[in-house]
Amino acid sequence: MKTDLRTIIVQKLDEYLSGKITANEVSSWAEQVVISKEFRSLSEEEVEAIHALFDLHDQKGTWVPTPMDLRHYRDLLVRAP
Repeated sequence: MKTDLRTIIVQKLDEYLSGKITANEVSSWAEQVVISKEFRSLSEEEVEAIHALFDLHDQKGTWVPTPMDLRHYRDLLVRAP
């Protein structure tokens, strides 16, 4: 799963925001990242983006990220070193 995970996270955000993948699909993908060994080595920005994508699974949860929230996380990932 190490194929520049930051790039893949941005790609998943883009795919979800453009309607190419569903909330369930991107949430399931995010869950696999969370349970991976690689998760512990992610930056704070990457972890926040993954958590936001994972939170899409429960549309009635206490916090469901909006498209604006997801664009914010995407922008952070693209700008961060």
